[in-house]
Amino acid sequence: MIQVENEQQSFEEWYIQVIRIYHAINQLTESYGLNYEQYLILKKVSQDNAIEVMKLAQILAVSNPAISRKVNVLYGKKLITKERKDESDQRKVFIALSETGQQVTRRLTAQLDELLRAYQQQHHTDLGQLFDETKQLESFLAKEIQKMD
Repeated sequence: MIQVENEQQSFEEWYIQVIRIYHAINQLTESYGLNYEQYLILKKVSQDNAIEVMKLAQILAVSNPAISRKVNVLYGKKLITKERKDESDQRKVFIALSETGQQVTRRLTAQLDELLRAYQQQHHTDLGQLFDETKQLESFLAKEIQKMD
């Protein structure tokens, strides 16, 4: 029983560290009037010339109404453009980065790359292993939680 309690305590401490990392990264993105999640949306859009909003929802694992709200905020900041390629289906909205959105995404990407590179050099570590372990944990939790429902 003690080992289980220690594991739960370790998990809780890890989770708190993840939250602190999230807030630290948000400090950087906030200098552009964004949070990190908004930056991730811009980054995904930059990787595709014009992406359908519903496809973006699937990629980011959020609901259609949630992605619509997030996209509308970025549209209001003039970081993305919207286009309906099929006038008969109003749900099919494609988005792309505006010129300002491209500039912001490039700058933030460069700054985040610099931060991660500095971390790797300072700590002589490969973040790929950390990412792999996090993916495994996410997959495990999703399966186990689904069993509990």
